[in-house]
Amino acid sequence: MNERWDVRKCTPDDLRCLIDEWCISQATLLPLLNHICTVVRKFELNQIRNIGFPLRRVDSEKVVGYELINYGYRDRLLDEKNKDGYWIVQPDLPPSCIEKLILFRDGINLMSFCEMKNVNFETSALVSVGSKPNNLDFEQLLEYFPRAKVVTCFENSIPGNILDIEIALARRKSRGRFSIEGNMVEAEVDGKLHRVPTGDFRLSSVRKLFSLRYTSVVTMKPADALNFSEQLIKRNTISTKNAHL
Repeated sequence: MNERWDVRKCTPDDLRCLIDEWCISQATLLPLLNHICTVVRKFELNQIRNIGFPLRRVDSEKVVGYELINYGYRDRLLDEKNKDGYWIVQPDLPPSCIEKLILFRDGINLMSFCEMKNVNFETSALVSVGSKPNNLDFEQLLEYFPRAKVVTCFENSIPGNILDIEIALARRKSRGRFSIEGNMVEAEVDGKLHRVPTGDFRLSSVRKLFSLRYTSVVTMKPADALNFSEQLIKRNTISTKNAHL
C-alpha cells in the first residue's frame, strides 16, 4: 500500500472535519489519535490529504487499505488483493486480555459511540468491520479475542439486525444465510429454513428460534435514529437550537 499512498501521523489539527461535520469532540478524538493517520494518494493530479483509518486483518499488522474521511467525502479503498479489512482500535495488550469487543459498521459510528458512551479504552477493542463482512470474518475476529464479551452496535435496520445474528451464530461456530422477501426475512440456519416477519427479526426475538439463548452477544441500538452517528448529529442539532431560544 505504501507505494500508492503517502501516509503521515495525525495531529489534532488534522481532525477538524470530524468536529465540524460529525460533532465528535477533541476530547473523544485524542485517545484515538494513534489509530488515525492522514493519507494522500500518490500520482494524482489533485492531491488531497484525507483523514485515514488504516484497515488490516485481525491476525496481521499489515495495512491493506484505508477508510477515508474529509469534508463531504467518505470512501473505503483497499489493496486489489484484499476484499476487506478492519479498523481496529485496541490497547497494547495481548488479544486474550481484551475484556470487551465492540463492533461497528464504520469508523464514524465507532467514534460517535465513543462520544456518547463511556468506553474503557484500557480493556476494550473497538472494530469497524466494513460494509460487507462475512461469516468467516466474524469467526476469525471472535477467535482472535477469545475471552471478550461481544457488543454489536450496527445500524437500527434489518441489515444491521442480520449482522447481530450472524455474530451470535459465529460465536457458537454456526452460520446462516439470510434474504429479505417483502415483509419477511428468509433465514437458513443449521440446514433449517425459517421465515420471520421483518418487524420481529432482531436478535432478542430469534434467540430461541435459532438456539442462541446462551450466546453471550449484546446489541446496542439508538432508539431514535438509524445509527449512532445520526443520533449524535440530531442531539447536537437540538442542543444548538435550544441554545438560541
